[in-house]
Amino acid sequence: MLLLVISIVVQLALVVHIVRTGRNYFWIWIVLIFPPVGPLAYIVVEILPEFGRSRFVRDIKRAVLNMLDPHKDVRLHSEALEVSATVENSIKLANTLRDKGNLQEALELYTKAQTGLYATDPALLLGKADILYRMGSFTPARETLDFLIKENPDFKSPDGHLLYATCLDAEGNESAAIHEYEILCKYYPGPEPKCRYGLLLKRKGEMEKARELFKEVQVAAKRSGRHYHKLHKEWIELAQKELS
Repeated sequence: MLLLVISIVVQLALVVHIVRTGRNYFWIWIVLIFPPVGPLAYIVVEILPEFGRSRFVRDIKRAVLNMLDPHKDVRLHSEALEVSATVENSIKLANTLRDKGNLQEALELYTKAQTGLYATDPALLLGKADILYRMGSFTPARETLDFLIKENPDFKSPDGHLLYATCLDAEGNESAAIHEYEILCKYYPGPEPKCRYGLLLKRKGEMEKARELFKEVQVAAKRSGRHYHKLHKEWIELAQKELS
């Protein structure tokens, strides 16, 4: 009973806050109809930012907004593409669909955009190859990158280079993958190539060399700041696990 009373009091207080501060009135319905998620969403999205502009607050706000309207990005990019059917808008929508796991739809968008003057566009080819790789179509992904390299010999992309190496690795072409990983380890701005190379060496039974790579990742992580750890969390944790 006490919790119900507290919930009602909080809801009424938030409604008063919405009205007095001139917030959009749709918040009233969210606060009243969806306790406790509605009140929490209003506090996180509208009130917390008044007390700080930290990355933490922004991340929470983004998560709550995504929870309330998970398809907002797709809808906005779809509308933009309808208004202006540009390659740039196609790529934005395709990448949004990719991030939400709609790989087939994303692939269709990339393929549709890859016509005429854009048949050899490097951004389209790289995006298409990335989606093919995520779908498990490793050879078509690598062949797409081969075509990209052939048609755009001056195009440079560390992420594209890493994708090419991982395609070779996934295809079982170990010698070619090792060659690419060794080059990537010298210039790629992150630990992923070293971790992937270390895993390949581990599969080949070259445990000592693999551990050296994982140790390099661990050392770099210790010397780096919070942003580096957040950005490369998956690979830093993998290296730590392999060394434990």
